[in-house]
Parts: sequence; structure tokens; C-alpha cells
Amino acid sequence: ALVGGAAGRTNLSGFSNSGFALGGGGGFDIHLSSRIAIRPLQVDYLGSFADMLETKVRIGGGVVIKLGNK
Repeated sequence: ALVGGAAGRTNLSGFSNSGFALGGGGGFDIHLSSRIAIRPLQVDYLGSFADMLETKVRIGGGVVIKLGNK
């Protein structure tokens, strides 16, 4: 989870706004070995309570390469 602030400004009529922002998401991995996995689905939500800033949903996937020791 991410929590913080968001701010935005436009040159059109000098409008600006700020507000509380948050984000969160999750997904799942299919482990191929101890160091490599495939992430077929990840969904993230990014939003704010500022008037001019948008709410977004992000959907993705990919390959996970684990570095370091357990």
C-alpha cells in the first residue's frame, strides 16, 4: 500500500489542487524455479482525493527474477 499526497497545476486559468493520494494492488506468481517466476496477473489501483487528479487502474504481468539470498 502507498499513502501520501498528490498535487497538480495547469496553466489554463491558473488552476491548481492538492489532496490525499493512495495506491495498492496485488498479483500472483507461478514459480518455475527458486529464482524465476511468471506473474500472469497484477492489478494496481492509484487514486487521489484531489479534484483535478485522476483515478487509475493498472493491469499487467511479467517475469519475476529473484535476487539475493533467503
